[in-house]
Amino acid sequence: MTDGKQITSIREDTAVALKEKIPNRMLYLALITAEEIMGLNGVRSILNYANLPTFIDNYPPNDLAEEHSTSNYTAILARTIDLIGERGARAIMFRGGMKAFRNMHENFPSLFNIQDVNPATSNTEDRFEEFARIYGIMVDASVPIWGDIFKYYPCEEGVALEISPCNHCRGLKTTGPICAAQTGFQFGTAQWIIGRPIEITETHCIAAGDPMSRFVMHRPSREASAQRSNGPLLTCCPRRLAAAASRARPPPAFAAPLLVWPSRPFRRGYCR
Repeated sequence: MTDGKQITSIREDTAVALKEKIPNRMLYLALITAEEIMGLNGVRSILNYANLPTFIDNYPPNDLAEEHSTSNYTAILARTIDLIGERGARAIMFRGGMKAFRNMHENFPSLFNIQDVNPATSNTEDRFEEFARIYGIMVDASVPIWGDIFKYYPCEEGVALEISPCNHCRGLKTTGPICAAQTGFQFGTAQWIIGRPIEITETHCIAAGDPMSRFVMHRPSREASAQRSNGPLLTCCPRRLAAAASRARPPPAFAAPLLVWPSRPFRRGYCR
């Protein structure tokens, strides 16, 4: 406890498989995405609280040099949770994951080896199979960035990704699954390839006490494919993520007009 505020616990144990330093571009992507969602003052607030004043108005260069620790990335996520709370942080990080995919795809797709990928030209009728194939390319491209921490495989529901140790919740200790940035990134990828939302489930989370973080991307049913949906079906945080989006409040330093929540009510299991 510090000044009456609960601080998100960060465990000291780490695993060799997770690289100690990541490309500058990853932190640059995280910070410009955070600025889009929370505003410049919001990012400054988090960087101050995370004891990373070096990055205030001085983001890492947009290159592949490995100059900064992965712990800096985790510290940004941990302090976001502290300032907003787990529920609000999940909603914000999910939006951040979606925007991060969009920024990556538009500005530097070579980071995940998809610069020559165009789903529109694919002859594959099964769009989910095409998603599974392309996402596999992105997982392989993530190994040089984060280390050999990924296990990607088909499962009964569709495809699954296991991360251990997890680059999103490394060392964190939370009351529930917290890797919503990863879920949002997966949703952005599926939206690009399939053209519609899919169900994404975070079944395990290291921060919540599980041995790995595991994400299941569900193959859409025929009925679901025939229906038009306005948002992703989320079961990674049952009912809580949607409710959190309407309750979350930015910390005092946030530029409130830049943090806009949906005006329509949420339906159970759906985030609009």
